Amino acid sequence: MKLRSFIVGLVISFSTVVSASTGQQIFESKCSSCHGVNTDISVAPILHGRKTEYLRKQLNDFKKGKRPDLLMDGQMVAVASELSLEDIGAVTSYLEGLEPCDFPKESADLPGDIEAGRRKAAACLSCHENWNPGLRAPNLFAQRQSYLVHTLGAFKSKSRKNSYTMTSQARRLSKMDMQDIGAFFSSVSVCE
Repeated sequence: MKLRSFIVGLVISFSTVVSASTGQQIFESKCSSCHGVNTDISVAPILHGRKTEYLRKQLNDFKKGKRPDLLMDGQMVAVASELSLEDIGAVTSYLEGLEPCDFPKESADLPGDIEAGRRKAAACLSCHENWNPGLRAPNLFAQRQSYLVHTLGAFKSKSRKNSYTMTSQARRLSKMDMQDIGAFFSSVSVCE
């Protein structure tokens, strides 16, 4: 009985290591040029530390055509379409285990008032401060301001429609509101 439990544990540990290794390989070959630490593409989101379930939903939405690729001229749809469900599971699990600490901060020249953003983001925090699996809303702390402003604009214009809640919330925001909210979320460090 102990030997059987040991073998089952060993198989699970091995499959976790293989999955993490596969996830890292997929990320490095297909994703890191836009989403990696050394990229200068500021409108590509930081994926490190984001929850597996959220990332999986987004990749599946790209794959199924539910989320348009507004930033990369169809590149995300193409990449997601090449990934199997197992690949998506491996890469999203790998990303959740990473810390977003090594990403350089964006230029301080971006418009937006952090304190005004803190006040305006109060309603956002009920979904985006902590992971809520029912909502599948990502934690936005330490995300790139450029990406957040672009994404809020896409929800407002309804060019991104894969979240009714976000489309409804964004329609009320001005460009300055979006810049302020983006400035606030990007200013919050998740690292010590």
